[in-house]
Amino acid sequence: MVLLRATLGLALALPVAAAAYESVETDAINTPDQGGHGSISAILDGRSGNTDRENYTVGGRVDYRSRETDMFALVEHSHATALTPEQEVEDSSWAHARYRDEFKHALAAEAFVDARKDDFQLLDSRTQLGFGARFTLNYEQDVRAVYAGFGVLHEWEDQANQDEHYWRLNPYFTYKRQINEQLRLLTHLAYQPSLD
Repeated sequence: MVLLRATLGLALALPVAAAAYESVETDAINTPDQGGHGSISAILDGRSGNTDRENYTVGGRVDYRSRETDMFALVEHSHATALTPEQEVEDSSWAHARYRDEFKHALAAEAFVDARKDDFQLLDSRTQLGFGARFTLNYEQDVRAVYAGFGVLHEWEDQANQDEHYWRLNPYFTYKRQINEQLRLLTHLAYQPSLD
């Protein structure tokens, strides 16, 4: 209970803005079933009134588990147009793929690649390639899962016609809790300082 309170306190106290990070952690607590499954999503929105606007977001995710190995890939694309006057106000795409292999019950190696493009942040491309280790600190099926990870990533970024590439540390902490049948808590804290 102390860990839950401390995690909630940190999540509420720390700033939530992140320039280059988007969590891919799901709220699922139990180990995924063997085999593959996937999902697709689409959000369409049209508004009229003080602001006429049309926007959509489409995405998908594919997960695959074989013995102690998990792999998944996800993609998302968002586009929005203001209609009065007609102009694009959002156009962004994102893709992420991850591989995780458990060596022992509490230790796994993981690697990932992540790519993003966002015309309205003048982001022509941001690609990250990373690897590291994930430790299971506590796990009770249908109740809770606590993980800590540590790794490094290399980031290539082309934003506002400026090319940069650098190394980042990639430590993170994840806490998942099944509060009741309808409610789950997911807290994911990550810190990615540049090593330059």
